Amino acid sequence: MSEQNEASRRDFIKRTAVAVPATAVGMCRLVDTALAQQSGTANDRTAVVSALGNTLIPSAAGDPGYKHLEPYGITKEVLKNLAELSDADLRMFNENSKSLFEGQSFLGLDEKRRADYVRLIIDGSKFQDKSVLNTLQDTYRTIRRSIVRLFYSNFPENNWPRDSSGIPDLKPLGWDNGIPLLKPGDLHQITNPNTKQLVTGWDIARKTGTFSWEEEEEKRKYYEKLDWKVEPGDAKAPVSGFEKQEDFTKAIVAAHSNKGNSTARYDVIIAGGGHAGCILAARIAEKGINPKNGERLKVAMIEWGPYLKGDPMPGSGHPLRRLVFNSEREFVVNGRKDRLRPPWFGAKVVGGSSVHYGALAPPVMRRDFLHWQNETGLDWTEEEFKEPIREVVEMFNIHPMPDAMLTEGQRLWGQAAKKLGYSPQRFPHARRNCLHCGVCEGGGEERFCKYDAKIGSNLNYVPIAERNGVEIIPNTRVEKVILEKRGSDFFATGVWAEQDGKKVQFFADKVIVSAGTNGTPVILYNSGYGPKDLLGTELIVENPNVGRHVDGRLYGPRFSALFPFPIKQGDRGMARAYFMTQGGDKDWYDWLLFREGTSGAEYPGTMALSEFAPEFGLEHKQFMKTRGDQLATDVVLNYCPKNAMEGRIARNGRSVPLSIKDPYSAKRLIEGIEITRDIYREMGATRIQNVDRSLKQLRDVQSGKEGFNASPGAGSCRAGKDRGNSVVDERFESHDIRNLFVCDRSVAPRDTLGDGGTNCVAPIACLAWRRIVKDHFSKA
Repeated sequence: MSEQNEASRRDFIKRTAVAVPATAVGMCRLVDTALAQQSGTANDRTAVVSALGNTLIPSAAGDPGYKHLEPYGITKEVLKNLAELSDADLRMFNENSKSLFEGQSFLGLDEKRRADYVRLIIDGSKFQDKSVLNTLQDTYRTIRRSIVRLFYSNFPENNWPRDSSGIPDLKPLGWDNGIPLLKPGDLHQITNPNTKQLVTGWDIARKTGTFSWEEEEEKRKYYEKLDWKVEPGDAKAPVSGFEKQEDFTKAIVAAHSNKGNSTARYDVIIAGGGHAGCILAARIAEKGINPKNGERLKVAMIEWGPYLKGDPMPGSGHPLRRLVFNSEREFVVNGRKDRLRPPWFGAKVVGGSSVHYGALAPPVMRRDFLHWQNETGLDWTEEEFKEPIREVVEMFNIHPMPDAMLTEGQRLWGQAAKKLGYSPQRFPHARRNCLHCGVCEGGGEERFCKYDAKIGSNLNYVPIAERNGVEIIPNTRVEKVILEKRGSDFFATGVWAEQDGKKVQFFADKVIVSAGTNGTPVILYNSGYGPKDLLGTELIVENPNVGRHVDGRLYGPRFSALFPFPIKQGDRGMARAYFMTQGGDKDWYDWLLFREGTSGAEYPGTMALSEFAPEFGLEHKQFMKTRGDQLATDVVLNYCPKNAMEGRIARNGRSVPLSIKDPYSAKRLIEGIEITRDIYREMGATRIQNVDRSLKQLRDVQSGKEGFNASPGAGSCRAGKDRGNSVVDERFESHDIRNLFVCDRSVAPRDTLGDGGTNCVAPIACLAWRRIVKDHFSKA
């Protein structure tokens, strides 16, 4: 067992909030002695990094710092992230103090003078040779970043102990080194790595990690009175979890098992089990019939990632998802390996992006419908979407949180915006029985919910699909659609897929591709369907619009503010409460979108490196103790330009946006930054993050010196009446290939102003199933 796992396993209790085990104190003294003996070794990487760590995060009486984690290997771990830092640069850092401190190297200085040396490097005025100064400053910043991130990442408790599971490939779950070891007797499946054995950087910053069982119960009792929805069949409390490690392992194996009969023939194959795919599979199977014989449809939904099966339990979470979707994986030390995403950026799991999205659900607005109609002549009107939107609101439990749950920061944001003459609106959310741990609103890129409280297609539609006989085929990557020529027409007759390294075929009368803005064009390219200039000799059916016309958003910088009072509850979060729009020409194209951002659960490793934090020393530690929970996260500015971004999807699925050199767009983003600053000032911020660099870049765009790219969102296989500017018609059927349909975010001719999940993909999917059932799977 590794040293780190051994440290994570211990059960002894922290004696006080700042207690240090006696063995650790003794080992710290040994480290001090060793460093003193090594002071003449200028190129000793361990000694230099360890000494700098003690300088940056010093220890004081009753206040442990970097030094007290030395016995647990903190310097060794820091050095793993400094492999590219040369010995020569470290030697220069160590020896250049000699000209300033009577011939003594950095390792030879006492703690006070080491701190003085670091301040001189930061200041830079004492160094005549600028190349030397640049090297010293770069070396210092590189080491500081690695030290601070690691110390405040909860080291050495930043990883839950794992075991070798015998499962061949756990990469889809981010578990390269085995699966979590269950704590014996804990049927609640708590895997918070912040144990009570040792004081870490988290403890100093008052970070507690994921909820304990007692905290969960307390939250449930509190929110049941304010924002709880119980329906028949709901479990009032979580069912017992896995009693044995082997039971959990079996469940993981089942999640990765492949299903499907490649010799069977289906009525419908849905390629992609994401936000839209789950909706389509469930409703087509439930509402449709085989028009030839009136029997139930045979529907298969094929998804690249695993299927984490289990009845939805909003507010508590199914035991399997409690373990797999645990936010412990947010606490990676230096950087995050985004293992859950395939080459095109969507979640690799049944439920797709609805599993990791932020559950923000602003409504589709009138301007969005008009943009869709104006772009390609669709009949997608407000009237046509009334029933689909009503279904989405009900199925995803979309509603704003009650006023009683607002944080102080959220109240201030809304009040400040109103006082400045704007019209903030309450943010609807796709949540049910949320415990508001804050992970999905700022806890990192993965944003999973272990409590089944963030409603996704995997929770509300997959059970319907299963009840109606849908065959869910996980861990199977659809590569292309099988095209068959009959006379002058081409027909979709099934798909080729990769399963356990083998090529397999699945046959169907109808094929619906639902792999997202980036994934769907790739499947169509592989099928020989797309632009001639891209596919060349691989071309079978030409449509120049496949993978083109990608629309998107222009983002201003996300920036924060510091307040002299708490704006939310400690290290926890709360779902966003407000958004507002500003501006707009007569066609509703010119709009800025602002999202209140005082809600997320910040992580100490990020806060410790913010510009609000002092550079180092006891002042830095004091900031982490008292100011860490008073940071506003950000306000996001989205700008929808009148002219579509016209990006494209490359052959490998990557987005290739065009550079936009639009002075007016830059002007609007600058206005958005100023509005955000005004809101922060009105809220009472004492400091606002410096965005001068971003402003300069935008002014360069205004002057024609530079361009900037948008974030791609929709339109890569857009719907329209005319095949001259679209891929599918308004009823989601390909203009060129019979029995081939597309339904996901890619069919929207323009991106919506708000979130792209429950206010864009879900309503479109709910319109699609209605039209597909009516046209192809009804008695009429």
